[in-house]
Formats: sequence, C-alpha cells, structure tokens
Amino acid sequence: MFIWAVILLAVNVAFMSGILYILIFRRGAVLRAADPSPGEALLTELRGEINEVRAAASRLGTDFERYGKRLIERHSEIEEMVMKVHAAGRDDGMHREDVYSKALSMHRSGVPAADVARSLGLLNGEAELLFSLKRM
Repeated sequence: MFIWAVILLAVNVAFMSGILYILIFRRGAVLRAADPSPGEALLTELRGEINEVRAAASRLGTDFERYGKRLIERHSEIEEMVMKVHAAGRDDGMHREDVYSKALSMHRSGVPAADVARSLGLLNGEAELLFSLKRM
C-alpha cells in the first residue's frame, strides 16, 4: 500500500505542477493573445463617430451664429437705405410741389406752357397737364 501512496503522491504532484505551469506561464499568453471582442471594437468606432458628429455640430452652430450676425448687420444696412430713400422721396416730393407751384404762378402771370416747362425742367406734357388740371 505504501507503493500506491507514493504513486498517488507522484501523480498529484505532476497534476499540480501542470496546473501551476498553466497558471503562471500560459495565462499571460492567453490574455495577451486574446483580441478585443467585436463589440468593444464597434463601441470604440461608434465613440469616434460620435465625437466627429459633435465637432460638426459645433462648427455648424458657430456658422449659424456668424451668419445670423451678418444677417442682422445687412438688415440694419437695408433699413438705413430705406430710410434714406424715404427721406429723399419726401424731399423730392417737396421739391416737386415747389416746382409745380412755381409753374402755376408763372402760368398765371402769362408765361406759355413750353417756356414754363423749359425753365423749370419739366416735360411739356407735364406742364400742360398741370395747367389743364388747374383749370378744372
């Protein structure tokens, strides 16, 4: 029976040393050789794409702000131009009224329509229309 105990002890030592060899030397190789799972690779790729989308959204927001500022500036420029045009139109209208009143006073004093038109820079037809409307 002593021999069986020695054989059993030798077999146990062999198994234990095999297991110890696997745990110490082969385990690191197995861990190093293992590729990351496909899920982890996809997750990494997805994170990279999300970062690209965030950067593009940030650039787009910056562009919107810049275009908004330019639009506001142009809108104010257009409003200024419209106000200038309205002011010029009022002045021109007042000037026209003055010209027409001068034309009427010249016509009342006996100046012919062609001479009135020539001296005030009106068209002949415009002066004649003015005088015929005044007669009505």
